[in-house]
Amino acid sequence: MGLNNTEILRAADELNATIQRYFYTGKFYSQSITSTVVYTSNGSQVTYVPIEYLTRQ
Repeated sequence: MGLNNTEILRAADELNATIQRYFYTGKFYSQSITSTVVYTSNGSQVTYVPIEYLTRQ
């Protein structure tokens, strides 16, 4: 067909990487995430964490 799948495969890889980064904790996949602020001596940064992670600490 001459269909170029390069862009589709790139988008799929990016989506998978995002799921692994924000939804997988190394032990389980989270159903949802929430934002939290991490404060350092250099300022602050918004970070996303699994909701289950917050309830298990």
